[in-house]
Amino acid sequence: TDVVVARLDHYCSWVGNPIGARNYSSYVAFLAWATLNLLVVGLASGRRLLTLARSKHSAARVSPLAVVGLALLGTYCFMVMLWTGGLLAYQVD
Repeated sequence: TDVVVARLDHYCSWVGNPIGARNYSSYVAFLAWATLNLLVVGLASGRRLLTLARSKHSAARVSPLAVVGLALLGTYCFMVMLWTGGLLAYQVD
């Protein structure tokens, strides 16, 4: 980036900037909010999937594609949450 960054930690391709002294706290907050967002979306999709599985009347009206989509969304959120949560734990430590 041809700039001098005080206490350079790394270059983050997610935010498109080097992470250093000035924006380190913002980067950690970004990781925390991303992890929390993935947790909420993953839990909501899992809850909806369980609700559909337990309901006797909605099973005939729900397309199998919606069930597969909810399962994939929950799995994806869980996997990415582990990754961002790991990054967050590493940065906070």
